[in-house]
Amino acid sequence: MAAGRRTALVLALAVAGAGCSGGGGGGPAPGPKLTGITVDTTATELHYMGDLWPSTWGADGKLYLAFGDGTGMKNCVPSLTLGAGDPNPVPGVTADWSDGNIGGSATTTGCPMGEWIPGVTQPAGAGFYGDFCNHNDCSACYALCRFTFNGIVVMDGTPPALQDCAGADQCVVKRYWPVDFADTASKKYKTSSLLDVGGRLIAAVHYGPGTVSTGFLAYSDDGGANWATATGTSPWTDTNGSHFRVLVFVQMGQGYAGNSDGHVYAFGMDHELYNDVGTLMDIYLARVPRDKVTDYAAWEYYQGTPGPGGDPCYNGVWSCRQSDARPVAGLYSSAQASAMYHPGLGKYLFFTGFADADSGGPYGALFAADNPWGPWQRVGTFPGPFIGALVPKGTGGNTVWFTAAGSAAYPYTLNLVKLTVQTSP
Repeated sequence: MAAGRRTALVLALAVAGAGCSGGGGGGPAPGPKLTGITVDTTATELHYMGDLWPSTWGADGKLYLAFGDGTGMKNCVPSLTLGAGDPNPVPGVTADWSDGNIGGSATTTGCPMGEWIPGVTQPAGAGFYGDFCNHNDCSACYALCRFTFNGIVVMDGTPPALQDCAGADQCVVKRYWPVDFADTASKKYKTSSLLDVGGRLIAAVHYGPGTVSTGFLAYSDDGGANWATATGTSPWTDTNGSHFRVLVFVQMGQGYAGNSDGHVYAFGMDHELYNDVGTLMDIYLARVPRDKVTDYAAWEYYQGTPGPGGDPCYNGVWSCRQSDARPVAGLYSSAQASAMYHPGLGKYLFFTGFADADSGGPYGALFAADNPWGPWQRVGTFPGPFIGALVPKGTGGNTVWFTAAGSAAYPYTLNLVKLTVQTSP
């Protein structure tokens, strides 16, 4: 157990309200008691290759999902260069299925023009291609599709019945975002979380992968096709000692319509995945007016108790200085997590596929609270580890779907899994 977590467990929480009206989400009075969870043993695999898969429910009714290290597509072979003459090869990368000079067994023999048989021998230096052959017949012919470190897909439908998309790119609307191709490829940007606020799509992005040095914000006003980074320099860096390098937005319904107090809430973490999977990270909380999400100076950080008078930086239990932030009692994770307000349960939920292993894990866990600042309780655990995310669309009275990829239980694709929460009055 991390030392910071022990501190968090005894930290006194602020009085009711904590500078935030309506419980943040504007939901009903505190919901029923949550007594446990069950996770379906069978997942709905959608075969779109990649991992991470944080999502948000757009104001347009669509589900927006971000993926890492994959194609975001199915039934096609991941390719770094898309063959000879590609105008946009990944800088410095030569390993590819289509490169016969490095030991790969890919061939076009017997395939329609433009398609390849991957073969069973992966090229040197292209180990992630093994994820494709783990659940595809690599003796068959496939079209090539672009591998990217960070991509966006947009899908219609309600989990688990999300709809496939027509066209050469299937449901992918953006690759190598939110900056230019070369910068994204060299820094290997990953998406921490997505949030649709009234039709504006906002992304919390981080780099490097795993152990994170910097987190920042980007936004899109055209459904993810084009992105701009937030103005100014991000304060969420390792040099600033920031605990918000990986920022996890709290989902509150379609287009964030479930919120009533005018703030966007987000949890902060140090890293995407701690190098030592058994090492826990404390979780921190921040908020910002919903019309100023991309203004770094407008963010406030939860410090647990009211600040002293006379300092204009303090706003009750919130501070304009991230250095004043204190861990949220009862929350912890070893990896990137997700959070949402569940209207059926009347609770805030915090989900991680990498919780601690003190009862035979590694395992994931679901936490719940009446307010974003807590107090939080662990409701139940499930087999892990993997990085996954709650899906804000398609919740039932006591059910929610989550995404999962890349573990012993789930292949390296988009998988939807149903979680049911047991309750008592």
